[in-house]
Amino acid sequence: MIRIGEEIKKNLQQNGFAVFHDKTIYDYPDYNSSYSKAGKGITKVLEKYKKAKIVLDLHRDAISVNTEQYKPVVQIEGKKVAQFLIVVGTNQGGLKHSEWKENLKLALKIKKLADEKYPGLCRNVILR
Repeated sequence: MIRIGEEIKKNLQQNGFAVFHDKTIYDYPDYNSSYSKAGKGITKVLEKYKKAKIVLDLHRDAISVNTEQYKPVVQIEGKKVAQFLIVVGTNQGGLKHSEWKENLKLALKIKKLADEKYPGLCRNVILR
């Protein structure tokens, strides 16, 4: 995932964006606390980079059923490529995301572009 983050960073920088890439691994050795650890890390980054507009939190998801694991992939130009989905935080559950509707608009634009260029690459946009 760090390598993918580097590619995203490089592409964004080539298009004029300033980017900070946090390479901290939050899910080792304990996956169950990864979201809370990542949340604390993101908070620290946003305190340091107060003008930040967007946070991308990348994960490689796999779905486990009993002892079998399914890693969603799609064939693109003859190669297996990991699919992605976009999760947008909302104001539900006591969390404060005042700009969540703007984030949703951006997520839908990304999904549309991915669907046009690489059908099946983006699995979905979900709200949390």
